[in-house]
Amino acid sequence: MLAAAPWARAQDTERLSFSEVVDVQLVNVEVWVSDRQGRPVVGLGPEDFEVREDGKPVTVDFFSER
Repeated sequence: MLAAAPWARAQDTERLSFSEVVDVQLVNVEVWVSDRQGRPVVGLGPEDFEVREDGKPVTVDFFSER
């Protein structure tokens, strides 16, 4: 019986494992914009950026300037 116990535990672990597919709807893109002197450019909005996925433009739904 003792020799079979490790095999039984491994089999139980296999039964408890699972997998899941997740479809991501939101991706954060952090951007640092500076001028030629390295100073940060402020006052930009979503209209100042173009974001593409697989070469196709996507809409910027949320925008925050920190």
